[in-house]
Amino acid sequence: MRHPARALAIAATLVALVGCGGEGFDSAEVTGTVTAGGKPAPGLMIQFEPADGEGTKLPPATGFTNDSGRYVLLRPGGKSGAVVGKNTVRILNGEGAELARLGGKEVSGVVVDREVKPGPNVIDIEITLK
Repeated sequence: MRHPARALAIAATLVALVGCGGEGFDSAEVTGTVTAGGKPAPGLMIQFEPADGEGTKLPPATGFTNDSGRYVLLRPGGKSGAVVGKNTVRILNGEGAELARLGGKEVSGVVVDREVKPGPNVIDIEITLK
């Protein structure tokens, strides 16, 4: 081999990138169901915003509830999951605006904190109707 130091540096860089996934944070799959008054809440946007205690901007994860109120979170670039750790969860209307009413009733419980743990997570959320 003509340049062993160069080959070693390239190999070390590749191992480092593969080992950390190139993102610099841990993520985990998140699915769940959103209900309001005990019934599925379709057509809502669910956004998990990671706590950012290290001075870096960590990516949010977003999903939309289907007719059964179920969602699956994706990060920018279509990557599955959310950042592991404490997240502020916001439930928005389908266009991404603040959810104030649902089914003609005022709502509460549309901003909550949830912990995303390593491995698959099922995080169900109940919206309170007033």
